[in-house]
Amino acid sequence: MADRSSPRTLSPGYVILLFGLVSFAGDIIYEGGRAIIPSYLKLLGLAAVSVGAILGGAEAIGYLMRLIAGSLVDKTRLYWIFIFLGYGLLVAIPLLGLFSSIWVAVFLVIIERIAKGIRAPSRDAVFSTLTEGVGVGKAFGVHEFMDQLGAVTGPLIVAFVLYRTDDAYDVAFLALFIPYTLLVFVLGILYSITHQAFEESLKNETISSNEKTGFEKRRFAYYSLAVFLNTTFLLPMGLILYVSTSIVDAWLVPIIALLIQLVDAFAALIAGFLYDRLGIHILSVIFLLSIFPSLIVVNQSESALIAVSIVFGIVYGAQESVYRARITHFAQARKRGTAYGIFNVVYGLSLLFAGTLFGFLLDYRASFVTVVAVVTTFQLIAVFFLYWSERGG
Repeated sequence: MADRSSPRTLSPGYVILLFGLVSFAGDIIYEGGRAIIPSYLKLLGLAAVSVGAILGGAEAIGYLMRLIAGSLVDKTRLYWIFIFLGYGLLVAIPLLGLFSSIWVAVFLVIIERIAKGIRAPSRDAVFSTLTEGVGVGKAFGVHEFMDQLGAVTGPLIVAFVLYRTDDAYDVAFLALFIPYTLLVFVLGILYSITHQAFEESLKNETISSNEKTGFEKRRFAYYSLAVFLNTTFLLPMGLILYVSTSIVDAWLVPIIALLIQLVDAFAALIAGFLYDRLGIHILSVIFLLSIFPSLIVVNQSESALIAVSIVFGIVYGAQESVYRARITHFAQARKRGTAYGIFNVVYGLSLLFAGTLFGFLLDYRASFVTVVAVVTTFQLIAVFFLYWSERGG
């Protein structure tokens, strides 16, 4: 049997650094745009339920694309083609600065989500395969930390532009062309250094594998259901920012997004290390914390907004790191494109339902008892299915 470690000329730590730099540049663009898109759509005349449905629908379409892309990359092995195409289409965010039409804006928002859907399964498959030696929770946690450095920088940039230009959203979007240029440059370096090591690693796993499918479908299904319920009954970030436009000045809305991303960065890093030690127990804690962001629906004050943003940042950090890391327990590398694709469709649908549900609750001023009872009940059910996935049914 071939030595699986012999073809790997790169250390896992170096791979994490390179992928982190790509995500850093990409998240400056994406998170900078996302920090002001809800406010921009509101400025264009859309109500909360419309904004929630549009953003949730865009996420759902993007996650559906992950299913298609994930299946295709496992069959074609064209991982890097999908990665390049997905990151290239991030240009949709700076292009928002050139148009003021609601329909063009919605189209570009959807294009950006499709772009992430194209690249995410390939990126996660390549990344998880090349970093197996350091612990999957730790690898995804450190990567997400670097990712969130970009997610903090992006909102800070657009907040500064809005502050200096008297809320000129077009200028804020156009400023994101600068990090887009950086992204293209760094991505080229990443490919040139890592693509051969990944191909060798994938080839060796296929040769040495002795499992028939490489995919534990039942446990994976229970876990996906748990994440679906958890995310459906978690107030989306887009609506937190939408609510914040009624609480703070426009230029401070990206600062709220920055706060979420800053908490996210450290939460992802800590959650990654804890996951390698505690397993799903750390996820169950995150599921229960997911109850609290919904309270901004009934308590729209500055103090509540800050508290909700901090808790949401903790939950979001775990979603972006250990939620994805756990997929490696159900699928081998040669099936991870498919596994990540399916998982992300489930996750995307939950974002659509969450955006619509909480948009409805906001527009119709739901009572405190209704919000707490519904959210708590379904988060507890999500915890049940989380542990059921560990047993395998």
